[in-house]
Amino acid sequence: MISTQIRDGYAEVTLNAAPANAFDENLLAALDEAFEQFRAAGCTVVMFESGLPIFSAGANLKVMANAVKTAAGVEKMLGMVRGMHAFFDRLEASPFIIVAKIRGAAVGGGCEFAPACDFRFGSDKASIGLPEVKLGLVPGAGGTQRLPRLIGEAAARRLILTGQVLSAQAALEHGILDGVFKDDDLDDAVRSRCETLVGLPAHSLVAAKRCILASRKGFEAGAAQELAETGKLFNDPVTHDLVDNFLQGAGG
Repeated sequence: MISTQIRDGYAEVTLNAAPANAFDENLLAALDEAFEQFRAAGCTVVMFESGLPIFSAGANLKVMANAVKTAAGVEKMLGMVRGMHAFFDRLEASPFIIVAKIRGAAVGGGCEFAPACDFRFGSDKASIGLPEVKLGLVPGAGGTQRLPRLIGEAAARRLILTGQVLSAQAALEHGILDGVFKDDDLDDAVRSRCETLVGLPAHSLVAAKRCILASRKGFEAGAAQELAETGKLFNDPVTHDLVDNFLQGAGG
């Protein structure tokens, strides 16, 4: 269902939940278990990719179509969507820098997964979008909340209310993707960026991520988080060494 490789603070996660990497109970459980491995290994960066031609279609429509015809089935599907919410929340707030490497289509839940990541890079053959309204649904796993935060309400409104699926280049222009590369170059390009991130101080990366998330609670809450994190970093021996080394290298 998933495979993982961990080395030197860097984890690669390959989704292999055929046929479309649907975020069902089994896949979510496997991902939760993997997160504990990343924590134990002291990872700084976690990169997600797909081993299938599609990145993720989000939900299994055949399962959903049958389930929602009964009250018990509706409740079961809602439970699955709640599970997706919980995992995407965990992904977003995790003490790792999360990178999505997108080949093929990232639609529905696959597109809801992407804004919960810190960075999103795509192949020039990728596509991304939230087509749920065309099926009489809404993006139910955080898409109506995270996409407006990522690209602004007006742009998100246009995409969500029309169900438009964007090409990789259009997704880059909208700010959904942080970079687009030729398909043959994608692996090397993403690996290089992940290695750069792994080379940065993990404690300050995580602190900065907490500050960014706190900004959503308003300026005062965000500023208070900044001050709290700054105080911790001022007292951190790793920070002391980094600053001293920088000053020595600069002729301090």
